[in-house]
Amino acid sequence: MVGEHEAVELELLDTAHVFAAGHRIRLTVAGGWFPFYSRNPGTGENPLTAETLHPNRHTVTFGEGTALVLPTLPTPPTEA
Repeated sequence: MVGEHEAVELELLDTAHVFAAGHRIRLTVAGGWFPFYSRNPGTGENPLTAETLHPNRHTVTFGEGTALVLPTLPTPPTEA
């Protein structure tokens, strides 16, 4: 609901990437990915039978308790 905050914890699929020093990571939050996932009508109705669609707004707040935790592996030793 508008003005309410809810804690969300997502478990993502494993992937791997090596970031060079100084590179940045972007977090993208999307309300849907049709047709890969069912649309979100924004009404609480069943997405398969909903006839009315309402725009949704997703707000990510930052502050105490906010974290994006990414696992890391140790840097392998360099060959001499």
